[in-house]
Amino acid sequence: MLNDGQPITLYVKKQQNHVSRSLLHPFKGEPTFAKEFKVIRYLSAHGVITPQVVFFGQRSVAAGQQAILITENLAGFQALDQITRSAMSLLAQRKLIAKVAQAVRSMHALGIQHRALYPKHVFVKSTGECVEVGFIDLEKSRRMVFAPLQALSDLVTFNYRTADWGLRYRLYFFKKYFSIKQLDKFYKIVCGWIAYKTQQKQHQWNGKK
Repeated sequence: MLNDGQPITLYVKKQQNHVSRSLLHPFKGEPTFAKEFKVIRYLSAHGVITPQVVFFGQRSVAAGQQAILITENLAGFQALDQITRSAMSLLAQRKLIAKVAQAVRSMHALGIQHRALYPKHVFVKSTGECVEVGFIDLEKSRRMVFAPLQALSDLVTFNYRTADWGLRYRLYFFKKYFSIKQLDKFYKIVCGWIAYKTQQKQHQWNGKK
């Protein structure tokens, strides 16, 4: 597909009878791509970078519920897990981590839990001094009811998936996420809990191998 003569990559996601139930949809459920479509619109409207929706549609047929979601790729962005930080200066690395932390905080502040907060779902675009951060694959995301606990669950997942960063950089991420300069007693307890839950995830993962 072309836009002003420039090629655009589109992602087409289709599903049938893949639904999630909620208070609003307790029986038939709602297609997960319908939920993703709503979350994308909500986050985008509030300044959080997400893929642009080209088309969304859903219908009920004899075979059940169907949904289709078509989005543009985040042009110029790169998945966080593909960025080689070893080629970056210390200042650039810290700026990158700070921007990621601020973006995650902004998403949580809007009441959205990603629920699959992996580096491959966090996209970064760096242009000179400007660093932009966006999120993809939001079909598992949901509005938070118990916001602090659900936000911490995202942080546990992210901490587990960025173990290769090392402790120093992960602590720097938490400082920027919580907007603090030093980890006081309260935040040391919070980070300790995140570390404990991360270890539990690691043991569960090793047990499945």
